[in-house]
Amino acid sequence: MSSVANDPLPSPSVSSLRWRRAGARAIDVGLGLVLLPALLAGVFLQALSPVVFAVLTTAINLWYLASDRFPIGKRVMGLAVVDATTGAPCTLNQSWTRNTTFGVRPLLTGVLLMFGIKWAELPRGVTLAIDVALLALAFYEASRVDKGLPRLGDRWAGTRVIDTRVAR
Repeated sequence: MSSVANDPLPSPSVSSLRWRRAGARAIDVGLGLVLLPALLAGVFLQALSPVVFAVLTTAINLWYLASDRFPIGKRVMGLAVVDATTGAPCTLNQSWTRNTTFGVRPLLTGVLLMFGIKWAELPRGVTLAIDVALLALAFYEASRVDKGLPRLGDRWAGTRVIDTRVAR
């Protein structure tokens, strides 16, 4: 992969990238936080069965994994995810691949719910080990972005984040 200095694709500065990526994630997570209480209210008001809730929750998590293909938060923040080699918009497969580092736990929770298994019913050691591993991965990912390096998800998917305000 070429260095940023020789790269024809515009890259935001490390500091700008950190805050704009965080803002984009906050927007996307915020959308989920608006939808989730609405779904929970539907369950409590008995308008939704727990199975329908589990299916809808899983669907929201699947959308989140594909969110770079349909980027609400990144679009608002003036960022885009592109193929690191061609500069073309990322594919659905690339979006899923790069977001697996963030979407594993919610997706696992939704899938378990579809089978009638609640996260809290799993052995405490299992859930703690999964949560600690995912938290360590999140901190590692953040440290890479702070150093101007691509996230693991970007490396796995062959993508990078560009500044669309410069690209226009």
